[in-house]
Amino acid sequence: MQILADCNQNSPNFMSRCSSIRMAQDICHSVNKQYQCLSSSKFSPMYDTFLKTYRYAGTNTKTKNGVNVFKVRDAYIKLQESIDNIRMTHSHSIFDLACSIACTRKGNCNEIAAAALYELIINGIQNPMLASLKTEENGYDFDHVFCVFNRDGSSVTKIKNNNTIIVDPWLNDVDFANNMIKKYTYDYSKWVKLYQYNKPVTNRNQIEQQKWKLYAMQEL
Repeated sequence: MQILADCNQNSPNFMSRCSSIRMAQDICHSVNKQYQCLSSSKFSPMYDTFLKTYRYAGTNTKTKNGVNVFKVRDAYIKLQESIDNIRMTHSHSIFDLACSIACTRKGNCNEIAAAALYELIINGIQNPMLASLKTEENGYDFDHVFCVFNRDGSSVTKIKNNNTIIVDPWLNDVDFANNMIKKYTYDYSKWVKLYQYNKPVTNRNQIEQQKWKLYAMQEL
């Protein structure tokens, strides 16, 4: 069944949306709204700023909003424990990831993406998969997982201009893969960590111009 016949294959404009893109956007926003997106990389920048601001705080010190500083610290510790528990209570099969988020209603990028993947499949999107991004050379990789599919319904084997679409419910964004690579590099740099040969990268200039490949995660 070809459900993508209404796509304008010649249009580079993502807003020239076909039915599959509209559906992917709806699913992305729905999953993001339903589930609590947890990650140390998402909250660490805010917490680091908090620690710098209240470095010498006493036991009775309160934030500008009137919250005791030590309660904020306790809340962050509990958040970290919750993330660790999620990682420990399931294997890394996509089915187990989806089951995990169905039970806990929260997860990191891989759990949130697994939930979205099943929604995409149920709603007729052809050949979606979980994936991450790595470069063919120079050892770069983004520490992040998302859903990806081709709007013409073909299997995803490589990034195709104006065809390969990334669905990222953790960041609540859907766009062509090449556009998302730029967003991961710059717009979402605070939350999506970049590594080169397993070492953190701070200078991201021209990173999006590397030859990026999609690496499929586990089978269903």
